[in-house]
Amino acid sequence: MAFLARPALCTGVVIGLVALQLRPACAQATSPQLTLEETVSLALREAPPPNASGTVRTAKALLSHSNPISRMELTTTSDVEPQPSGPPRYTLAEEYGIDLTSTTERYGELSAARADLATATASFSATRRAAATSALTAFFALAADEAQAAADAENVAFTERMIAASAERRFAGSANLSDAERMRFANATAAADNAATGAAQNGDRASLAVLIGSPDVAIALPAPAAGLPDATTAADAASRSNPTVVAAQAVVAAREADVLVAAAGLRSDFSVGAGVAVVSQGNQRSAHPAVTLGLGLPLSTPLTRGTVSAAQAAADAARADLVESRREAVQAVLRARTDALSALARVPPLERAYQSARSVAESDLEGYRRGRVSGPDLVASQLQYAAALVAVRAAGVQVLTAVAQLRLQMGEFDA
Repeated sequence: MAFLARPALCTGVVIGLVALQLRPACAQATSPQLTLEETVSLALREAPPPNASGTVRTAKALLSHSNPISRMELTTTSDVEPQPSGPPRYTLAEEYGIDLTSTTERYGELSAARADLATATASFSATRRAAATSALTAFFALAADEAQAAADAENVAFTERMIAASAERRFAGSANLSDAERMRFANATAAADNAATGAAQNGDRASLAVLIGSPDVAIALPAPAAGLPDATTAADAASRSNPTVVAAQAVVAAREADVLVAAAGLRSDFSVGAGVAVVSQGNQRSAHPAVTLGLGLPLSTPLTRGTVSAAQAAADAARADLVESRREAVQAVLRARTDALSALARVPPLERAYQSARSVAESDLEGYRRGRVSGPDLVASQLQYAAALVAVRAAGVQVLTAVAQLRLQMGEFDA
C-alpha cells in the first residue's frame, strides 16, 4: 500500500475549476510537467509518416513545372526529294517552335500534379488531426485519473480523521465497537478507490508516453479559458481547417483539372516556328530561313463531348460534397462549443454542493466527537461529501476537456 501512504497523510483540498490541481499539494511531480500544447506537439512529431512532407514537396515541384500555356521545342527534320533529271535534293532543317495553345498532354500533367499535391496535403492534414485527437484523449484521461486521485486522497484523509474520532470516543467509553468498524470500513473503501485510481493512472500514463515518445510523463492542466469564441468565429475556423473539408477541396481541385483535360480535346492547336533550312543538290548547297505556322482543328464527336460533360458532372458533385463537408464541420464545432458551455454551466452548482457537503461532514465529525451525532450519520455525511468531491473534481477536468475539443475542431492544435 505504498501508493496510499503519501496521499493519505495530506488533505490538499482544492475547490472548483479556477484552483483545480491534478494532485494533492504534498505530492510533487518527479519529472517536468508537459502542457497540453507541448503534449500535442510531441504527438504530432511522432505521428506523421516520414515521407509525407516529401510527397507534398515533390507534388509542388511537379506543379510548378507544369506550364499549360506554352512550350518551346527544337525540331530537326530531313527530307530527300528525287529529281526527274539530276541528283536528288536533300533538305535538313533546324527549327525552334512555340506551341501557343494548351495541349491535352500538358493538361494531363497539370491535373496529376494538382491531384497529387491536394491528396498529399489532405492526407497530411488528416494524419495530424488524428494524432492531435489521440493526444488530447490520452492527456485528459490521465488528467481525469489524477483529479480522481486527488479526490480519493482527500477522502482517505477524512476517513482517517473519522477513525481517530472513533478511537477517542472508545477511549472515553462513549462509543461501541460497531462505530469503529464502520469508520475502518469507510477508510478501507476510500483506500481501495485510491488504489484502483493509481492503477488507472499508470495505464493511462503509459499510453500517453507511447504517443509522445517519452518514457516519463507528467502533465500540467491548462489554465481555464477566460471565455469561448463566438459561434461565427468557431464556424469560420472549422470550415477552413477541418481535414474532411481539406480532403473535399483536394477532390474538387482534381475534378476541375479533369475538366480542363477533357476540354483540351475540343481546343484548337496553334503553333509558330522559325529556323534554318539547308538544301543540298549535287555540288550546290544553300541555306534560307524557314517559318512555319500550324493550326489544328479538333473534330468534335459525341464521345468527346460526353467526356467533357462527365468530367463537369464529377466536378459539380465534388463541389456539392465540399459544401456538405463544410456544413458538417461547422455543425461539429458548434456541438463542441455547446458541450463546453454546458460543462462550464455545471461547475458553479457542483462547487456549491461540494462546499455544502464538506461543511456538513466537518460539522458531523465534530458532533460525533462530542457525542451528538451517531456513527451511521457520520458515515452517511462522509459518503455524500466523497460523492460531491469526486463530482466537482471531474467537472473541472470536463470543462478543460470540452474547451480543448473545441480548440481542436477549430484547428488550433494541428495547424
